Amino acid sequence: MLAENPAVPWIKPRRTAAECAAQFEELPAQTVPEDISIDTCMVAGTDAVLFGHFSGTVRATGKPFGGPFALRLTVEDGRIARHHLYENSVSIAAACTP
Repeated sequence: MLAENPAVPWIKPRRTAAECAAQFEELPAQTVPEDISIDTCMVAGTDAVLFGHFSGTVRATGKPFGGPFALRLTVEDGRIARHHLYENSVSIAAACTP
């Protein structure tokens, strides 16, 4: 089970639509995105998976982070019903640590 990470406040369990939406406000408030690329996109029915790379800087520390990611989405009735992001959280936690 995913637990909250005190070093990285936006990495935490999110179960409701409001909690998931809040991540899209928290992340840009605390980081400066530098680059994102999508290498592969696969779709099967209502499910999609994106693979790519990302990089950015943590605003509070000025440290860079980055690495590969995978994003799994399920879309039902025109809305995102499932959103799982797999990222290099070790790199991000190191960049958030002063």
